[in-house]
Amino acid sequence: MNAVGLVAAIDAVLLVVVGQALLKWGMLRVGPIGRVRLRHPVHLAGHIARTWQVWAGVGVYLVSAAIWIFALSRVPLSVAYPLFAMTYVGVPVASTAVFDESLTPAQWVGIALAVIGVIMVALG
Repeated sequence: MNAVGLVAAIDAVLLVVVGQALLKWGMLRVGPIGRVRLRHPVHLAGHIARTWQVWAGVGVYLVSAAIWIFALSRVPLSVAYPLFAMTYVGVPVASTAVFDESLTPAQWVGIALAVIGVIMVALG
């Protein structure tokens, strides 16, 4: 296994978490999208397009995808993809830290199970 590839895979995962946080931040600025706003899709799209956090989130995703492709050239998919499941850990943890969202006990159990699963794959 290639250490550089593993570091790249972990970096890609971290960037996905950052990208999700930026997208959420942007959409908090845009506000909820419901029936009324969907009746004016051009106005809504313009509002979203003028929100720099959304663009930053998309940009971070593109960088993450490039790094992920690099990682896949060096690490078996059977190892890299379970690492990607760490986004299921990073995004909820970031949402509690950055957006003051709360997680239920069941969600924390799910996060713990995801971590255990990734560790089992890594050790296996």
